[in-house]
Amino acid sequence: MVHSFYPDFSCAILEVGFLLCLLCICTISFMDYAHLILQLRVVLWVQSVLLC
Repeated sequence: MVHSFYPDFSCAILEVGFLLCLLCICTISFMDYAHLILQLRVVLWVQSVLLC
């Protein structure tokens, strides 16, 4: 029982770690995406102010 328990346990740890890594990557990419949108909005706003 103990020998069959350890591989499942390590597999679960690997899966949780993998999901956490995916979550971190998604969060970071989402933050970069939001930052890019914010920069784009600022640039567009500055352009509209300068043109008017």
